[in-house]
Amino acid sequence: DLIDATGIDAAVSAMAGTCLSPTKEEGNPKTRAKNAFIAYEERMLAELKEEKPGLTKHQYKDIIFKNWKKSPENPFNQG
Repeated sequence: DLIDATGIDAAVSAMAGTCLSPTKEEGNPKTRAKNAFIAYEERMLAELKEEKPGLTKHQYKDIIFKNWKKSPENPFNQG
């Protein structure tokens, strides 16, 4: 990814989102779970639309959330 910034402050601000070390928000279990769910939802939505075409967006989201509660990708299911 290309970052376009002039000056040190602008460069540091632009690179803040690309840092590999966890930020305060990323360390929070609720935030990690939310981010994991968003990634899961995006991936599963594409799969479900192929498997079950014609459902409403709400129906897709209901199915995804029910599956998320049991998913090993859910951080709250690990441990």
